[in-house]
Amino acid sequence: MNPIFEQISQVVNGFSVEIGNAHLLVEDDRLNRALNHVSEAALLAIRVAEDLHDAVVEGRTPQRNPFPPV
Repeated sequence: MNPIFEQISQVVNGFSVEIGNAHLLVEDDRLNRALNHVSEAALLAIRVAEDLHDAVVEGRTPQRNPFPPV
């Protein structure tokens, strides 16, 4: 695996643990939904990074906006 993606993976794993811990501490449904959105955004960011990496390696132009607006 590419070292940059290993680092990203470590950060995302730590981030996921922190989001999970926050869910345990928070009793407000709106805040829990917001935490879910933040977690989903982090996962989308990883997909964008992977897509960008693949595009560069393959010598093609990356998609301008691979994900629909939220």
